[in-house]
Amino acid sequence: MLLASVKLIKDIGPPWKYLIQQRHKERLNQFKCENKMKLYEGWQRNYPEYLPRKHRPKISPGLEQSIIDLKIQEAHLSFGFEVKSLRTFADSHSKKVESIDEEMNRLIVSTIEESDDQDRLKQAWSAEAKSGDLKAQAECSKSHEFLTKQMEKDIAEQVPMTKSKDTKQSPRDKKK
Repeated sequence: MLLASVKLIKDIGPPWKYLIQQRHKERLNQFKCENKMKLYEGWQRNYPEYLPRKHRPKISPGLEQSIIDLKIQEAHLSFGFEVKSLRTFADSHSKKVESIDEEMNRLIVSTIEESDDQDRLKQAWSAEAKSGDLKAQAECSKSHEFLTKQMEKDIAEQVPMTKSKDTKQSPRDKKK
């Protein structure tokens, strides 16, 4: 059965490989967005004062407290908008994955005449897609772990939620 599936996949040709790569890329992006969105939503719920480093406002020396407060509010709004954007991007990537699956289904039906062969190819596609999804999820867990450790370290060290413009930046902040 495996040999027959491999021969059928060769009958479809390059579109199979291209579509499976595109599907993996879109699923990976979907998982990245979903994981980051869930992580950020958890932070907003459990640590409402916490801001990821990229959202922390830069504060000049001598700035009035009311302006500092406004900059912090703006940073929290920006953080909230990023969470909403991540949800939109995740949905978009999910729709692209569905579209790719539909396109492959149409390709199988239009290229292969025997219904048994079509079923075999559809099963092979599902198996390869599932394998790719598992790999994509594993890749995303690394980023999730990094962001969680960074947040936990910031909370433990009581890192201020603003950046001062007159002090030296840490090497970690300079990279961004």
